[in-house]
Amino acid sequence: MVIEKNYPGKVSAGFIPCSDAAGEIEAVGEDVSIYTPGDRVLSVFHPRWYTGKPPVTAATESCGNYRDGWLTQYKVIHQKPIAPLPETTFAPLLIKQSGRSSV
Repeated sequence: MVIEKNYPGKVSAGFIPCSDAAGEIEAVGEDVSIYTPGDRVLSVFHPRWYTGKPPVTAATESCGNYRDGWLTQYKVIHQKPIAPLPETTFAPLLIKQSGRSSV
């Protein structure tokens, strides 16, 4: 969408797309209390929307919307727009629950 200029928002040259990601913490700042290097995390699409109606700033605060996204090798980010990545993922759970032995 960004490359074909079909993106719904206004983005400038050099914009980094992608609103969803998973990765590993490489390093943390001295004020970071939630994560340590090596932790596996995933992105939170609306980092400041916790409950109820979304704040009016929800779209502009989301990475990959009007702010640079996650499609990059490294990203410096506050500790709030990420969450711990579960040890297991949905696919193995669904396969096990459905009784299938392979995909």
